[in-house]
Amino acid sequence: MQGGQAGSRVYALGVDGVAVIRRYHDETSHSPRPRSRHQVVRAFWPMDPANRPSPFKRYRDLEREPLPTSLDPPDGAPTALEVLSGHRPPIRSAALDPAVIARLLYYSGGVTRYAQEGRRRSWFRANASAGNLHPLELYAACGAVSGLDSGLYHVDLDSFCLARVRPIDVRAHLAHAVGDPALAGTAVVIVITGIPWRTTWKYAERGWRHVFWDAGSLLANLLAVAEAHGVPAHLAFGFMDREVSHILGIDGTTECPVAVVAVGAPADERGRTAIPTEPSDLDELRLEVEPLSPTRWSSRSSPTPSTPPTSMPPKRWPVGGRPVPRTTVGGWGSPPRGPLSSPIMASCCGTRWRRSFCAVDPLASWRAGPSRRLPSRGC
Repeated sequence: MQGGQAGSRVYALGVDGVAVIRRYHDETSHSPRPRSRHQVVRAFWPMDPANRPSPFKRYRDLEREPLPTSLDPPDGAPTALEVLSGHRPPIRSAALDPAVIARLLYYSGGVTRYAQEGRRRSWFRANASAGNLHPLELYAACGAVSGLDSGLYHVDLDSFCLARVRPIDVRAHLAHAVGDPALAGTAVVIVITGIPWRTTWKYAERGWRHVFWDAGSLLANLLAVAEAHGVPAHLAFGFMDREVSHILGIDGTTECPVAVVAVGAPADERGRTAIPTEPSDLDELRLEVEPLSPTRWSSRSSPTPSTPPTSMPPKRWPVGGRPVPRTTVGGWGSPPRGPLSSPIMASCCGTRWRRSFCAVDPLASWRAGPSRRLPSRGC
């Protein structure tokens, strides 16, 4: 739910939505003034080890299609600096086949490595996340032009597979929910959702902020990888939350839609699917999902002591039985010289620090990327 939508809906109930949102930001901000951190959610103890949420959403008994594991950049791929600065040389747009879709998904939010802490394993993903809690999920609505069977898929990042949620093309339904007919003609529509409990387990009310912050990190990767392949990608943040939730088969509360990304050039009028004139009439999904955690939250009055994890270097996560190729980056304080996958793989939840001054020129080159306009359509 977007801020403006939240404000207008709350105001419709006779409450000043702006005041509610401002109160939330005030109560969940880091502040030197002394106050209880958990004033809104009562009987809550953060980071209960016995109630830690699962880092992955897993559907039971669904057909799965493995994604390609050849993740090496294509020949002639532009460098990361060229992509991020907006000065990419002209390249031939890559065909949006399963291999390109796999790279888009993997380098935006895929599992890149893990660390073993006793009997517990911690996963690291391509996008940065507060506390490495990763509250985001990915869905892909595919048409026949994508090289995959038409349908709606949940991206199982743990096994790097696509779990088919609906066996029919839902791009036209998403186009109606977003209010953009062009979505029905794009090869793939990616929907990012958030599971707040994964981050509120640690950060309580403040965790809602992290859902959207983490989404920004994931979307930055996704847009950059698409740019590196010459594939158009456009964001949509304005949509009917309830309708998108119905299409995905989520409840909009424990899991809610955050952003929609249209990937691929829109088809001409002849290649487009007819857009529904009414809200989605798709059947309600009743799929079995593994529990996220034993209970929503714990009411323990005191923390449970836990053994400090043993320090182990992160390991490379083998995708489909083969290690992800190691990549190289420039020296400290220098812009990346390799392909875009290099800085993503080097920095994902493993930032390196050095106490030294940074020259002005590298800072200027890195600043050029974030200052560019987002590729959105009327949102």
